[in-house]
Amino acid sequence: MAGQWHPIFLTREVRPGLWEMKHSHEIESFGRIELRRVGEQVRYKVTHGDVLIGWATSLEVARVALLKAERTARERVYAGPPNGRY
Repeated sequence: MAGQWHPIFLTREVRPGLWEMKHSHEIESFGRIELRRVGEQVRYKVTHGDVLIGWATSLEVARVALLKAERTARERVYAGPPNGRY
């Protein structure tokens, strides 16, 4: 992971219980983590854009899952043809 930021540095708490992740060079966030109560348990809802990634049991697990989804999405974009055309 040399040369890459730790996920905690990409995370910003917008309001209590809501975190957004964004790269320092971007204006818009690429995902969010929401603290939710499910029954009597506390869970973290992880979304990448409008897509639900899943639910996590800790903020650290949620951050890692969201960062992995972002990297996967970027790899798909970079692997495609120039300008999206063949």
